[in-house]
Amino acid sequence: MVRITNFHQWITTLLRFHSTPLPGMLVLEGPPGSGKTLLVQEWLTSLSTHQTSPAIFAHRISAKKQETPAQFARRLAEDLEWSPSARSTSELWNEAATTLKYTPVDLLIIDQAEHLSLILAQCIRSYLFDDHTCALLLVGSSSLRTTLQRDPALEGRVFAWRTITDFDSPNNSIIANLTSLGQNTVFIDTMEKAT
Repeated sequence: MVRITNFHQWITTLLRFHSTPLPGMLVLEGPPGSGKTLLVQEWLTSLSTHQTSPAIFAHRISAKKQETPAQFARRLAEDLEWSPSARSTSELWNEAATTLKYTPVDLLIIDQAEHLSLILAQCIRSYLFDDHTCALLLVGSSSLRTTLQRDPALEGRVFAWRTITDFDSPNNSIIANLTSLGQNTVFIDTMEKAT
């Protein structure tokens, strides 16, 4: 329960201090089997069963191994209940981005993000994130870090990087540091955690 509460406070504090979307991607990292997916699923369930303030509309999609950018874009659009008509990859990504713009999604969560290829991660950044479609949370194992570090444009867009164990403490220093910053402060917490 502490983990969900701390995770919720982290997300809501970041979204409250910054206009959505955030000025960078969020990353949640942990070893396989450490509870990242369970944490996200339980948090999403808590959002749907309890009224939160501020209201957060989040959508979760899992990355698949060896999925092409076109396959992911089509699946994302369909997952958001849009029937894509485009055939080319760039048109599919434009449709997915348009779908997200007209869907009340504040936070797109990509689970199993270690399965993202570099080109797919670049498409997500270019079509969904750089156009400020919504805030983005990547959830994955340490191999996600390797993918992001292969492209300085991706690595440089990480706004906050946390490990699953960062949310275990009942005295959550992440939240204390964020709330003491104030409204006009830009919070940068990049990849210093595991370097």
